[in-house]
Amino acid sequence: MTNQSLKQLRSEDKTRGIRVLQDLATGHTSIEHEWFTHFHKVESNPYTDYYVWCDLRVDFQTAL
Repeated sequence: MTNQSLKQLRSEDKTRGIRVLQDLATGHTSIEHEWFTHFHKVESNPYTDYYVWCDLRVDFQTAL
């Protein structure tokens, strides 16, 4: 969804009889984001400190 389509939906939500809930996922970047796609290419890259990797595997089904 683009910003323009979201703005249009928000301006029409009452006439459509719906409410729009927006969620902000802070600290999240897409795997297609420039930071993510470039962070591993060069060790001196400024993006290398943006992500932390570990070998720990968590089974989220049983972690509750």
